[in-house]
Amino acid sequence: MRPLIKLCLLVFVLIMMIIPAGAAARPSRHVSGPWIIVNDLVRNCAGAVCDVEVTRSPLPGRVKVVRKTEVIAAIEKNGARTAKLVMPKSVKVTRLGRMVKSKEINLRVEDAVRDILPSGVVIEKLGSVSGGKVPKEGFEIKAQWPLNELFRRKVAIPVEFVSGGEFFRKVNVIATLSLELNLPVAARNLETGTIIDSGAIEWRSTKVDRAPQRMILSADKIVGKKLRRAIRAGGYFINGTLASVPVILRNQPIIVTSKSGVIRITAHGIARQNGAAGDRIRVQIPSVNKLLWAMVTGPGRAVVSQ
Repeated sequence: MRPLIKLCLLVFVLIMMIIPAGAAARPSRHVSGPWIIVNDLVRNCAGAVCDVEVTRSPLPGRVKVVRKTEVIAAIEKNGARTAKLVMPKSVKVTRLGRMVKSKEINLRVEDAVRDILPSGVVIEKLGSVSGGKVPKEGFEIKAQWPLNELFRRKVAIPVEFVSGGEFFRKVNVIATLSLELNLPVAARNLETGTIIDSGAIEWRSTKVDRAPQRMILSADKIVGKKLRRAIRAGGYFINGTLASVPVILRNQPIIVTSKSGVIRITAHGIARQNGAAGDRIRVQIPSVNKLLWAMVTGPGRAVVSQ
């Protein structure tokens, strides 16, 4: 046993010789803010030099070693004197944190996600985030909408926990979303061939699980159009169910205007086919015995562009 004891003592002595003097007894400090200042490191600090920022604090609950040379450099950078600075060669700094329950974290995450959702997008279900240690003072949660397009049913939303402009935790929260739209619907039963006026439309708030592909979203694209098939009260207006109402009928006399730069010529013509506003129709000009293509601009009027 005696040789074993002697060997242990020898190993202990060697270890103590290798460890620098004072390393085992390195002083420690605690901070709560995002920056370590001179006052956190120097006992009985006095004067304006105490407020000089030396370096950023570590993440909550973690440790950072600050050396005296760093402190001197920070003080000199601020134009202060370091002659009376009394501190050890290095200080171990721990940033204080506080444990936050999952419920509180998730409420704040949900608020952050709601703030960045595009208009009309609502949360149906949001994945949970575990609680944990956060800074004792001032931290915020930031979310970022990850999509270029307007809407997707399920999406992973990046959420960052930020303190002092730097993030200390990042998670992806899975969100199940729906789209809430104010859509035009039929205010009453509408028969085939009905010309839609504003009284035939009412608005309904509707949740959908995908972006509408065929629903007509704007009243401007409905009013004045003719129904190709009947719609019951409350039914949606779908692309393909509406037709433009002709404002010019076949063989109707019309006014045709021809534009060429600043020159405008007006002539009388005969429409050779029906046409709604914006349609291109064939027009006969009797005075020159020509058949032209013209765009319908309104009842009884069309224009030929040169």
